[in-house]
Parts: sequence; C-alpha cells; structure tokens
Amino acid sequence: MISLKTAVSFFRSHRRKIAIFALLGTALYSAYRLRKAYNNLRLQLDATSSERLSTLHKKFETCQRTIVLTTYSFLPLLKSRLWELTQVENTVRQLKASEAQTEHRKQDLWEKLKIETFTRVICGAYALSLLFVVVTLKVSLLGRYLTEELRVPFTEVPSSELAEDELGKLFQELRNLQSNLSIHKGTQQAYLDITCTCLDSFLDILVGRVKTSVEKVLVHTRVTQTVDTDFWNSAVVAIREDIETVVPDVENSYSFAAFPPLMAEQELRTVETGTLETKGVNRDSLIALLNETADIIEEADFREVLTEVVEIVFEILRKQVSSFTEASTKITSAQLLPKIQSVVSQVFLDSTSNSYIHAISELDCVENFAAVIFLSGEKYEPSEG
Repeated sequence: MISLKTAVSFFRSHRRKIAIFALLGTALYSAYRLRKAYNNLRLQLDATSSERLSTLHKKFETCQRTIVLTTYSFLPLLKSRLWELTQVENTVRQLKASEAQTEHRKQDLWEKLKIETFTRVICGAYALSLLFVVVTLKVSLLGRYLTEELRVPFTEVPSSELAEDELGKLFQELRNLQSNLSIHKGTQQAYLDITCTCLDSFLDILVGRVKTSVEKVLVHTRVTQTVDTDFWNSAVVAIREDIETVVPDVENSYSFAAFPPLMAEQELRTVETGTLETKGVNRDSLIALLNETADIIEEADFREVLTEVVEIVFEILRKQVSSFTEASTKITSAQLLPKIQSVVSQVFLDSTSNSYIHAISELDCVENFAAVIFLSGEKYEPSEG
C-alpha cells in the first residue's frame, strides 16, 4: 500500500504535470461532448435534407428576385443625386443661351460639359456596380435570418444532461439566439433604406474622385477633336486606372476599393449618432446587421465579386459607346457627348429592359456570393453533371 506521505510527496513533486494532464483531459472531454452534440444536430438536418433543400431553393430564388427589385427601387434616387452632382443639363442650357457670349466663354462651357459628361458615365458604372453588390449582400443576409429552415433545431438536444456545464450554457445561448432571429419589418426596411440615406455622402466623394481623374486624362482633348473607338476605349482605361490606384502622400486619394468600407462606416455612423430616424426600429438589431455587413464587405469574396461586376458593367458600356464611334467615320468629341449621355441614362433604367442589371444578375459569382451569405456562410461544391 502506498502511504499518504508518499502520495503527498509524489503530488508535490509532479503537481505541474498533473495539472497539465487534468486540463488536457478536461479539454478533450469537452471537445468530445461538443462533437457528439454537433453530430446529433447534423443527423437531424440530414433526416429532412431533401424537403429542407427544396424549400430553401424556393426561398433563395425569391431572395434573388428581391435583390433585383430592390435595386430597381433605389435607381431613381441614385440617378437624381448623380444628375444633381454632375451639371450636364445645366451646362447644356447655358450653351444654348450663349449666342451673346464670348467665344472664350463658349469654349469653357464645352470643356465643362466634356468633364461633367465623362464624370457622370464613369460614376454611373461604379455606383451601379456597388449598389447591386451591396443590395445582394443585404437582402441575402436578411433572407438568412428570416428563413425558418436555416435555424438550427435544438428541440432534441438533451438539455438536462448539458445544463450544468459550459456546453449546456453554449446550447442555451444558441436557443436564445434562435428565438430572437425574427427581425421587425421596420428594422428590415431601415436596414435597406439606409443605403439610400448614405448615397449622398458616398456620391459626393465618388464624383469628386472621378472628376479629378477625368480632368487629368482628358486635359488635352478638345471638343472639336475627331475621335474613334480607340480614343474612347483608351480614355476609359486610363480614367479607371487612375481611379483604382492610390496616389501616395496625396490627401483623400481614395482608390475605388476604399469606397465600400467607407460607405459601410457611414451607415453605421448614421445610426450610432442618431441622425437616422429610427421610429419603430430596433436600433440594436439594426446596428448588429450593419456590423455584420461591414465585416462581409472587408472580406476577399466581396471584393472579388465587386471587381467582376465592375468589369461586366464597363464592358457593356464600352460596347454601347463604341457602336456610335464605329457607325461614323468622322465624329467629334462634342458630337459624342450626347450619345454618352444617352448610354448612361440606360444604366439607370428602373425596369426589366435594363441590360446592365440583367447581365449582373446572371453572373455566377453574384449568385454564389448571395448563396454563401444566405446559407450562413456555409460553402458547398456544386455537383458535377
């Protein structure tokens, strides 16, 4: 028999090792219990997977249609604000009323019209791209929280066995989360509407940034100059390169990649400072949604999708304007400006005839991005065949 004295002496000599093994054993046991509980949940999901997936697919399709309709509903405000910040119509009116003005004044107005028109079309392409991807993010996120089938079923978890340990507390928190997943309609609406509320400050920055690049690229292009497709394509490429590049040591030299986080920060600031009218809105829920939105915007997936959307929008834009330069053997920059304006108007059509939104919504990357958010961030590989 081992004496008490010997046992005490052994414990004192090896107490650190004993403590480490005890902690390790506790950790392994907790991991085992958590894995067992997780596997139980997965079995419950698999038992109803076919019916659940069918229902989820229908709700995801509804979510996709809601994204497009929500984007259409925001376009009039976006267009109105962009038209206000780029004074194309006002400059045209001044030119028409300039018979009694000096030739120098007319030239200044033509130069202004050139800058404002190019600024409007470039801003329109970027703004539509960002709006669609942000709306995709927000509607998909709301869809996730409002879809009953995406909630984890805890009814069969043996809570009596878990109530006394940390794992029991974890499951209790998850049960409470499940019961609080419903989001009031007022909060849903505010979450989407704040996108429009913050477009003012966002567009102010974007228009200023784009105008600086347009002026830099087109500084030596006169409105009487004959232009062709190569001129148009080269100008857009040069303007985009300038906008999408940060100039070191230059104040407020934002690249386009910086705009989504800036917009997300502005939305949060609007709610947190109380400048947003939140009557009938759960402010805490709204802030939680906006925080999650800001987190997703910082991820690589968001940036990759936005990049692809921007590319498809500019590709359509390039083809539409090129059709005018290719149709005429001789067209001046001044003659091209109203044609560019007709194209940018098509960007903001709030109807199913909007070829830009149709093309964006058909992109695989956009649908996959929406699906990942809708399915709680759980990625899966599509089956082959």
